[in-house]
Amino acid sequence: MTETTQDPISSITVTTRTMPLPRPLQLGSFVVTERAYALVHVTTRDGFVGCAYAQTRGAPIAAVIETLFAPLLTGKDSLDVEARWRECFRSTLGVGRTGLVPRALSLVDIALWDVRAQRAARPLFRLLGGEKDRVPLMLVAGYPHAREDVDDIVETAVRAADKGYSLVKIARAQDASVTRHALSELAISLPDSTRVVVDASWFWENADQALAEISNWREFPIAWVEDPFPPENVRAYQELHKRSDLPIGVGDEVTDIHAFDHLAAADGLDILRLDVATIGGITPALGVARSATSWGLPVSMHISPEVSAHLAAALPGVTNIETFDRSGNRYDPSHELCTGGPEFGNGTAKLRDVPGLGFTIPR
Repeated sequence: MTETTQDPISSITVTTRTMPLPRPLQLGSFVVTERAYALVHVTTRDGFVGCAYAQTRGAPIAAVIETLFAPLLTGKDSLDVEARWRECFRSTLGVGRTGLVPRALSLVDIALWDVRAQRAARPLFRLLGGEKDRVPLMLVAGYPHAREDVDDIVETAVRAADKGYSLVKIARAQDASVTRHALSELAISLPDSTRVVVDASWFWENADQALAEISNWREFPIAWVEDPFPPENVRAYQELHKRSDLPIGVGDEVTDIHAFDHLAAADGLDILRLDVATIGGITPALGVARSATSWGLPVSMHISPEVSAHLAAALPGVTNIETFDRSGNRYDPSHELCTGGPEFGNGTAKLRDVPGLGFTIPR
């Protein structure tokens, strides 16, 4: 059967923009001096333009989109987003079930959903069935490297708590004593209503290693320990979850749509962290979030707040979305890429009644 083309895709363009950080950022053994973002625009015959962005993490996102997806999708109907996603996924099975290809597909899929909602003259969260227009935020307070960093991070966290944030997030430092010092200072300074997420960034290799450190965190107001291992290390998650009384969150940067099935089946997590810019886009993210509800797991969205806010407003299982300080931070200046989007303030993101995703990215 020949597909009926309502509004064909006329072009898919992608550029990469690099933005220097005001100060070098130490992430484990890596020093980050700049952030690079892939910017995607999908234009249709009728003149609709959908956009999306994500960090490249130094990978050739643009080349993947230009080589694998743009030739495949040009001329196809832009409104049947699910069909376009299936075509892209099936056509790259040999090289791209996980890793770089789903990251690239995420941006194309997000931009196509933007087009679909624009054409329907509805905000995306309304198109997806959402009724509320305000969602809770989690603020990334900082990445401590040395004890000198802690005061600034605590100040940021306290300022966030004063504005209504109930969750703040810090990274685990390479030096365990620095992490403990930061948690101790936060416990003293934060109100009881604000809890702390600790991002371990896949540092440990097994449950014994993780427990040796996090067993000393029980006295602190920990909301959850995030990504202690790579997500494919299901056995380690199962063992840690069994032996620790601290909640475990998993999912940042996950590109495998089946990773959470294995973790949930093994009873290896308490909070599902969903990354719409890496999991393959909005199309698979909707399915993952609904599966999480069936498993009884709350969902917390990883960055991409301009897009994540729409999912949080539409899906009852999404409890919060992650963002950085938008008034200026030295970690992630991505908010400077966008014009429009939700209003961020007082611990929440308020979605506007604007068709599509509600933001644009200048070319």
